[in-house]
Amino acid sequence: MTLAALYELVTNHCYTKLILAHMGGGIFFYACLKREVSQALANVWLDTAASPFLYRPRAYALALELMGDDKVLMGSDYPLLPVKRYRRELSSPEAGLTHRQMDMVMGRNATYLIP
Repeated sequence: MTLAALYELVTNHCYTKLILAHMGGGIFFYACLKREVSQALANVWLDTAASPFLYRPRAYALALELMGDDKVLMGSDYPLLPVKRYRRELSSPEAGLTHRQMDMVMGRNATYLIP
């Protein structure tokens, strides 16, 4: 699926909560665009599934900055990757996440999204 097709899906279903695996293929960069894009992404969360294979650790901080600290979820592709792999990536100096952001990604965000 291309980013354009994914964005079309998001905009056509803007009232549906969507969790996009693989950090949405980088769709979080669209959040830099004009206001209507941020509104379209309001019900989108990014799952870090397989992200250690796809992104440098800096991508986590960028996604949090562009989408919001509450919009990134720890990978759901266990047992492909163990939790310790995500923790290592997220806590790396290159990722640059605070302890609060780590806590949010590693579970707190999911508890808000899925009560």
